[in-house]
Amino acid sequence: MLNDESPFALDYAGYIEAILSVVPATSSFGGGRARALDAGCGDGFVARRLVDRGYDVYGVDYNRRALGFARAFVEEARFDCMDLRELDRHPELGGVFDLVISVEVIEHLPAEYQSLLLRQLVWTMKPDARLIISVPSVFIRASGMHYKHFTLEEITAMLLEAGVIVEETVYQHRLSLLDSRHVWKLVRNKVYDLVCLRRFMKWIFLRRYNLARSNERVGRYILRCHRRG
Repeated sequence: MLNDESPFALDYAGYIEAILSVVPATSSFGGGRARALDAGCGDGFVARRLVDRGYDVYGVDYNRRALGFARAFVEEARFDCMDLRELDRHPELGGVFDLVISVEVIEHLPAEYQSLLLRQLVWTMKPDARLIISVPSVFIRASGMHYKHFTLEEITAMLLEAGVIVEETVYQHRLSLLDSRHVWKLVRNKVYDLVCLRRFMKWIFLRRYNLARSNERVGRYILRCHRRG
């Protein structure tokens, strides 16, 4: 967990914990050491947590600078610079992973490549593997780096078309007044810092707003999938 109690840090820490909550135990895949593909691994933050859970992790990203951090941060894992749209150019990756995880990657691709990316991820999965993918919802405004945010129906249909069925959905970050920068400036700014109130807001966010029970005004969807029979 991140120690910084800023809104961004709280959100990210709660987000990663929500993703990890649907990661299967390595023992669920039978004998041997379970293999995980971290597709779009960035600086290796999620890869670190997967290694700690007993996975043999292979991270792939297109950003060489981020991979440099990942290699320093997670020495036990292997990392390569690769275009996720071209995974099938590496036949050694076909059907070999027990877990494939992709955290907020698909929205960074133009629409014409999004379904291709999902098919590539499914291609790397063993028959009994699990795919965990997270995407931002249409309830939050897309940034300049995002081509598209998704409805739950859209991403579910795209995953089905790619060859996997959603078996569990986590609704992460219930949008609320706590997301307002103005609120946080009232409790933490250059003049004063209301530490006790800020810590209480942190507790409220992680306990009540990090996860939601329904699709109503949530920031992200985390979906765990299995291959279609």
